[in-house]
Amino acid sequence: VITSLQYLHKAMGIWWKRLHRFVYLAGLLILFHIVSIGPDFSDLSRPLPLMLFTAVAALLVLQAIRFYKYICSL
Repeated sequence: VITSLQYLHKAMGIWWKRLHRFVYLAGLLILFHIVSIGPDFSDLSRPLPLMLFTAVAALLVLQAIRFYKYICSL
């Protein structure tokens, strides 16, 4: 990702982390968009929809673990 360059990481400061965490919301919105209009997603038991939903679910689980650790450390 272009925003992962060390220069941009330092230049963006706290906004860098917010931008990268926005990916989770963007992923969910993309999946909603694909399901609502995509002909390949008319049958959700096909391999492509299952792979995409699994990938987004894995990212959300990782984010939930990070959030849980943050809450427990308070």
